[in-house]
This record gives sequence, C-alpha cells and structure tokens, in this order.
Amino acid sequence: MGKLNKAILSPVVEEQGTTWFNVAGHNFKMANQNIELTDDVNSTFVSLVEAVNTFSFDENSISFLYDYNNKTRISKTSNAALESFDKLVELEAKAKFLNESRKKVSLNSKTKTAVGTVQEELSLVESEINSIKKSSIAVRFSYNVTENKFYANNIEMLNVGLSLSESVFSAGYIKYEDKAIFNLFELASNHFNLFKTLDFVTETRDNDIVSVAMRSGNNTFVFDLNESTRISAFKRLLADEAIEYVAERTGADITFMVEDILESFVARREAKTKKLSLMQEMIFFLKDQKGRLAEANRNLTDIKAADNLLDSEIKRISEEITELENEDLLTTADGYIDATLSREVDGVAADTELKVDALEYTSAGKNDILTVFLNDEPFRVEKHSINIPSKEGI
Repeated sequence: MGKLNKAILSPVVEEQGTTWFNVAGHNFKMANQNIELTDDVNSTFVSLVEAVNTFSFDENSISFLYDYNNKTRISKTSNAALESFDKLVELEAKAKFLNESRKKVSLNSKTKTAVGTVQEELSLVESEINSIKKSSIAVRFSYNVTENKFYANNIEMLNVGLSLSESVFSAGYIKYEDKAIFNLFELASNHFNLFKTLDFVTETRDNDIVSVAMRSGNNTFVFDLNESTRISAFKRLLADEAIEYVAERTGADITFMVEDILESFVARREAKTKKLSLMQEMIFFLKDQKGRLAEANRNLTDIKAADNLLDSEIKRISEEITELENEDLLTTADGYIDATLSREVDGVAADTELKVDALEYTSAGKNDILTVFLNDEPFRVEKHSINIPSKEGI
C-alpha cells in the first residue's frame, strides 16, 4: 500500500481569485472551483519550490544541515558533530583573543614571562582546534521567523551589512560554490509567509507511482505520475470515482477528502425519496376517504363539498409529486447541464435524458469516457455519444 501524505508543503500565491501551488514537482492553478496544470509561474515561485525540496520547514523556522569539513549540504548528522562546531567556534574565538594578547604583551620588554604563558596557552588551543577539525563537524543553519534572525547552531549570525551568503563565506563556514544555497535560503526566509500546507491536497506514493488527489469546492481532480518514465495524467473525477481510482493505483483511501460531497448527494436523494413516499401516502389516504364518501348520500351539500375538497387535494398533491419526480438533484449550480444520448448505449435508448458535468465535458477528448447521471445514478458513456442542446451554450 502506498504512503499517504496529508501535509504537502508548497509556496502558495493568491491573486485576484486564482491560486498557484506546486505538488509532485508540477505547478497547478486553481480558480472558480477548477484546477489545471500550468507553466504560468515566475522565477521567484520556481525558486521557492526548490527551497521546499532543499530545506526543512516548521511553523516558526527554516533550517538545513551543512558539513563543515567537506563543505557540502547533508541530510542528517549526529549531536556530537553539531557540538564539535560549537566547540570549534569557541576555540577559534579564544585563539584570536590570545593572538591579540600576545601582540600586546610582546611590545613590553618587561613581560617576557607573560608572553611565554600566552604562547603556551595558544599552542594548547591550536592543538585542540586541529584535533576537532579531524572529527566530524556539522552546522545547522536556521532562520527563526519570530525573531527574524539567522543562526549557525545556537550562534546568532549578526547582520554586518553583507548578504547572508557573503557573511557565511567570509566566516569560512562554506565554500564559494555553495553561496547559491544561502542565497536561496535567504530568499525562502524573506517569503516565509508564502509557504503553506495544502489542506485540499493529498499525495500517495507507491514505489515510483505518485497519485495526487485535489479538491476545489465540490470538484475532485487526480494527477498521476510515474517517476521512472515521467509519464503523467491529469483528470477530473466524481468524488466516488476519485476514491476508487486512487485506491486501485496505490491502495490508499482518500474518502475523508470528499466525504461531505458524497453525503450531500446521498442526503438530497434520500430526502427526495422520503418526501415522495410521504406524498404518495397522502394520496392513498385521500383516495381512501373519497371511497368512503362514495357510500354516503352525494346529494347532501356537506358530502358534495367534502368530495370536491378531496378531489382538489388529490389533484394538487399529484401535481406536486410530478414536479418533485422531475426535480433535478444535480443542477447548473452544481456544474451540471442537460443532455441526451445521441445513440443507444448499453441498452439505454437514444434521446434518453442525462445530467452532464459541463467542465468535464468541455475538457474531455472526443473518445474519452465520462461519468454522467441517468435518473440520479452514475452512468459511463463516451463523449461522442452525448448530445448537448444548443441552449446550454457549450
């Protein structure tokens, strides 16, 4: 079974009702309850996507690990390696202080003993430095959002008028080629507010197969990617179809994403069925009462009035039943339009009325199979077998 990820992090840009985000290495655009693939993103967005794949994020910080000796970014390290960096910084600061002290005392001929003492201590410190440099040394570079400060482990990196990359390079922490990583790190820090967890997206990975389920309003979309072949597919599916599709591909269950959509449709259908049943019971009762009146003297004024009242009520409720039976559960408000079959399909006659998802119809190819609704039940049919009346404007 594939591993389901409900916490997809992405830069999210929102502008005039349109939202751009990235998942599974692809950019998407969401607007008006529709989601589509897009290349319409700027260079900053591309860099922020790279930052997601490069650094670690939490609610209040961004960080990454760096091998001090080998001058390269790493994914994991030990506490001992991190402590070695702190110790190295401490010793180098001490060595700098002793060097300055030695220069001062050497200017005074009366302090030869002091010079020797300082030199002796400096030698010990330099020996410790050389010893530490032979061990693993790692740095966790981080940015604290609340404080708006950068750190190398727990050491604050002071702003001295240089860019972050220049500062760490000047300090000897990194090699020149890695300045780009710190430029990216600084860019991500400056745009921290754009990084968000996509609560409308799930990603399931099963070996090389990636299946991404997305939801916008009552619409569900699935993006598939084979990372080995780089073959991908993007489609819009009904909620129940999306559940089955992802389960078949990866074994994951995404019912929780669309449960309310399923429940809403089922609830509407059950409410309609219950109302029809109640109204039919009322018709049965009124007809029963009318039968009882048939045994009475119809010449009596009260009997005639009661009979007429029963007739009018039976007619009114019968008309309401007909209207309710013809009432659509899926309307234009749900994105569905009226259509008919252009030919017989699986025993269903030509000209049979259907409900078709307008967005799915317009985006599908001629031979694609669509899920339509026939008498409020899903029905699979090829697009070229569907006839859309000109009044629908598709």
